[in-house]
Amino acid sequence: MLLKIKEIVQAVNGQPINCRNELIVKHIARKIVDIKKGTLFIPYTDNSSITKELIELAYQKGAVAVVLPKEINSSVPQIIVEDTIVACKKIYKYYRSKFKIPVIAVTGSAGKTSTKDMIALVLNQKFKVCKTIGNDNDNKGTVRTLLKLNNTHEAAVFEMGVGSHLQMREKADIARPNISVITNISTAHIEVMGSKENILKAKLQITRFFDDKSILIINNDDEYLSTIKDKPFRIIKVSTKGNGDYNAFDIVDKGQNGVEFKCDFKGEPHLFKLSIPGTHFIYSALVTIAIGEIFGLNIKEIKEGIEEFRPSKLRMNVLELKDNIKIIVDCYNANLLSMKAGIDTLNSFKGGRKIALLGDILEQGKYSEEVHRDIGKYLAGKCDILIAVGKDSKYIFEEAKAHTKAYYCETKEKALLTLKKILAKNDVVLIKGSRGMHMEEMLNHL
Repeated sequence: MLLKIKEIVQAVNGQPINCRNELIVKHIARKIVDIKKGTLFIPYTDNSSITKELIELAYQKGAVAVVLPKEINSSVPQIIVEDTIVACKKIYKYYRSKFKIPVIAVTGSAGKTSTKDMIALVLNQKFKVCKTIGNDNDNKGTVRTLLKLNNTHEAAVFEMGVGSHLQMREKADIARPNISVITNISTAHIEVMGSKENILKAKLQITRFFDDKSILIINNDDEYLSTIKDKPFRIIKVSTKGNGDYNAFDIVDKGQNGVEFKCDFKGEPHLFKLSIPGTHFIYSALVTIAIGEIFGLNIKEIKEGIEEFRPSKLRMNVLELKDNIKIIVDCYNANLLSMKAGIDTLNSFKGGRKIALLGDILEQGKYSEEVHRDIGKYLAGKCDILIAVGKDSKYIFEEAKAHTKAYYCETKEKALLTLKKILAKNDVVLIKGSRGMHMEEMLNHL
């Protein structure tokens, strides 16, 4: 949405210099390389680095004005403020205030991106939706999603990651969601946050600016989320164990062919189908069903959107090789919950041997050994062969070798050689590890 320069001046309570009221802002940029015609330039640089040459270069590249902490002797239009970072936040909040549309925010230790994408896909059956692209869920990503909003959008779905209480509060302050979703609480970022209790507190900051008409949707099967009680806003609970307002029952895990389950919708049981493997996606679907009903979608629209859903790249993608060998590629990222979900999905596939090629879960701090040993125990009866790769995955190997044929490799190169030696017709292989492990690098060699 285009903004008049006078709106910017009022929003930041700034002093305009050389600014004509008819100036129109089409874009906002913090870096000189991002400037195009119609840009409001708010440089990252500190006071000593802001020069006449810098702002005149910005003007030449298409900036309509520059937001600065001090006036520069130049004819370039300027808006002078005390603090450019504070000014940025004021502009973003002002921009958000111009949209009287429902905004959904999704957070959680695992499943954020898939849940956000499924919600957006279903809502798109009836509305034009702006959503976070990929997992662009840090503070800058929240701003990028916000600034994509325009007059054609009827709803927005933000994905929000969190590294601290303050980060989530800042995101919520900018996006001001009316509906928030917390998928689960696990060990992601526990090295920084210190405990799951602290992670829960940080995630709950997504409701910081709620009013009594706002809605929080939670996975009530989660040990920590199930403790949320008596809030001054509505809470909707989803469950696969009969503990929610939206419950999945008669679940059928069809392995590679997807998942089916039933859920009551407006008092009647309905069959829902997921075309992708993994029973953990049921929680995303239940959240989506709840939101679909809130938005007034009919059962056909909700069912079709859920069935159309496919996870994004490197998330539960299935590749088929020669000799009926299947590779489950789920290596975009990993934490304790998602690793267990990946193992369950591997176990659900029909075929030959089940091989788990697992890398380290990073950012676990003092909990790392405990988390990796937990995974090693969880593998019992769920896979035939383990190949563990990385520093901390040796703990997975140490626990698994008592009940599973297991190999430990310090490098991906050795892990790949091991896999190639043992790979046989009809095998199913799960490849999973944290983003920093880059487990997908082995795919080209397969």
